Amino acid sequence: MFEKLKLRGKLIKAFRTAEIYRVIKRGDRTSYQFPEIHRIDHQHTYTRYAFSLLNGIDPELLNKKRWALRQVLGSNIEVNGSLKNFSITVHHKSLPKKLHFLNMSMKSFTLILRKWSFPYALVRISMEALSHGILRI
Repeated sequence: MFEKLKLRGKLIKAFRTAEIYRVIKRGDRTSYQFPEIHRIDHQHTYTRYAFSLLNGIDPELLNKKRWALRQVLGSNIEVNGSLKNFSITVHHKSLPKKLHFLNMSMKSFTLILRKWSFPYALVRISMEALSHGILRI
């Protein structure tokens, strides 16, 4: 239960850092109105925030301030949506920088690659580069 509240607070902190809010002044008091958060979906591999921007907030502000969102939420974020409704997906793990296959023959390597859904051209180029010693994995 408290996990979603923590995630909600983290998203509001990201909005505050990226300055995605509306300022409301009443006398000497200033309050901030943030985008409305509809849903937080926390899974093992990702967290998805669904929200809608307030009327009058530029949707391009999300793309312009993506760096600020990345600083608070993490570097592996994906922003989807248009006009008013958006979702931010935060992937918990990034892709590995290097693939390490030790003592693996070319035949077993191709069997592993065929299980994954790569475009044929990519697999073909990679196989030729491996067989000629151009590409190191």
